[in-house]
Amino acid sequence: MELRNKKFKSFSTLFFFLIGMALSASLVVALSHPDASLERISNEGGVKMSAQYLPHESDLADETIFRINLSTHYVDLSEYDLKELSFVNIDDGPPQQATDWVASGDNHHIQGILSFAGHGLQSSRQVQLIIKGIGKSKDRVFEWNAPVK
Repeated sequence: MELRNKKFKSFSTLFFFLIGMALSASLVVALSHPDASLERISNEGGVKMSAQYLPHESDLADETIFRINLSTHYVDLSEYDLKELSFVNIDDGPPQQATDWVASGDNHHIQGILSFAGHGLQSSRQVQLIIKGIGKSKDRVFEWNAPVK
């Protein structure tokens, strides 16, 4: 009986140690990948849309770059050209139209990269992404604010 208790204690100690290590590792991953907090989601007009600002890719390409995901069961998404419908507004400046939209998917699920000339949050206080007329929604406005220095 005593041997069984020692095995149980050893096993439970090892189990809780491994759980603690896994939780610590997931916390480190979450803190080292802040891009997840740069995602904005809109679920209007029968189309779910997410926009994720990609600062690292933007730095490398001298562009402002977003990853866009569109999902619906009601609308044919292939008829929308996000290059024509998307604008970026940096620090309340004049809106700039997208320079590129590279996408893949089907009529109801599309993902792609939306690009604009110039940098975003690195030298700005606020970036607004405006996407016009997808589904039954007029304009979707996604905002990112630079951290206070």
